[in-house]
Amino acid sequence: MDLSYTGSAAWLLDPLQERGFRLISHIATFEKIGWSIPMAGNQDVMVRPVKPADYGALVALDAPSFHPRWRNSMESLRRWRESLPYFVVATAADTVVGYCYCSTGKPGRGHLIRLAVHPAWWGQGIGTRLMAEAILYFQRAGARHITLNSQEENERAQRLYQNFGFRLVGREATALWREL
Repeated sequence: MDLSYTGSAAWLLDPLQERGFRLISHIATFEKIGWSIPMAGNQDVMVRPVKPADYGALVALDAPSFHPRWRNSMESLRRWRESLPYFVVATAADTVVGYCYCSTGKPGRGHLIRLAVHPAWWGQGIGTRLMAEAILYFQRAGARHITLNSQEENERAQRLYQNFGFRLVGREATALWREL
C-alpha cells in the first residue's frame, strides 16, 4: 500500500517530506499550437484502437516504463478506453510495443494524456509514430492547441515533444510518494 500527492501547493511539500514522503518528480507542461508533423515515425508498426485483450500487455509495458505511481491498472485502462475518444496501441509482429491516449475538451483544445513505448523498443521510431498519429487525431477533432505533461527528468520524451514543436510552458505540479 502507498500514498501519493501530486499538486502545486508548495506549502505542503516540507510537511509531507518530514512525514516520509519522497519526491518522485516535478511535472512540466508543454504546449503546441497547430498540426505540423515533422516526421512520421516507424511505418512498419501498426497503430490500431486498443482492445480489452490488450490490457494485460499494457500493464506489463508500464512496469519497466513508469514509477508505480504512474502505472495503469487493468481497471484504469478500461476506464480510459470507455471515456476517451482516442486510445490506440502500436504493434510490431503482433506484439504490443506502445500506446497513446488523448482527450479533447473545450473546442479547439486537446491533451495528450499518455504516450508510452516499451523500453526494449526505444529508438525505433515508435514514439514518433504514435505522436504523429495523435496529432492527426487532434487535427480531425479540430484541436489546434495541444498540451501534455511530462516528468521533468524524462529528457528522452521531451526531445520527442520538442521535435514536434511542443514548447515548455512551466511546472504544473510536484509528485511525492510514500510506501506504507
